[in-house]
Amino acid sequence: MKGFILALQFFTRIPINLNVDFNEKNIKRAFYFFPLIGGIIASLVLIPIYFLPQKYLEISGFFSLLLYLFLTGGIHLDGVGDTVDGFFSVRKKEKILEIMQDPRIGTYGTIGLNVFLLLRYINYSTIMPDAGLLILAGIISRLSGLAVVVFSKPAKDTGLGALFHKAASKAGFFFWLIIVCLLSLFAPEIAGFSKIQGVFIFAERIKYLLFPAIALILTFIVIRISYKKIGGTTGDVNGFIVELTELALLSSSFFIKI
Repeated sequence: MKGFILALQFFTRIPINLNVDFNEKNIKRAFYFFPLIGGIIASLVLIPIYFLPQKYLEISGFFSLLLYLFLTGGIHLDGVGDTVDGFFSVRKKEKILEIMQDPRIGTYGTIGLNVFLLLRYINYSTIMPDAGLLILAGIISRLSGLAVVVFSKPAKDTGLGALFHKAASKAGFFFWLIIVCLLSLFAPEIAGFSKIQGVFIFAERIKYLLFPAIALILTFIVIRISYKKIGGTTGDVNGFIVELTELALLSSSFFIKI
């Protein structure tokens, strides 16, 4: 329970007035709930999309975007701005890390944030009637974030990123990988909040495993780039990957027929 509360407190702005020690033991517990937190956020973001009339999709998409920003506090978007600023600076490792730690945002970071926000709004305002895919994308994108801390090394020996790497568990990752693969096989039902129609045929469902596959492929591509740039990953890179994979999954739903 402490891990779940800590995960909510750290990764969302949902007010929970309980004190949980921010130590390695509790952080390790929190990472077991990281994908679940993504699903909770996505479920709440669905409220305007699902309950406002479909003819107001542009308006509901805008309110969903505002709700997403409120719920997350822009924690991962901060990583987008810092990562894009640093990686596009074409500098040495030390300078890139310095740029990423700078609280100010540069030109590249501003452009990157605008692109990510615009793409999120487009997805929110066009995703009906497959709005349930938001939940699946929210879970899978946080699985990608979990993969970062499990399978990569930190670029710095200090900071939250290094602490997360020490606390992460491979068992937690593979547990959620199995859950995500099972959920993906039921993508049509999740998308439309419906029961299974007819007989479940695995051969017809296997294409939906492309959702986690796309997310993990993108994750390891970004990790590889991060290794070349700064010799490892940081919390900012993790946030960038979470945002990137979630948007990639939402966008790919237009091409993977549900």
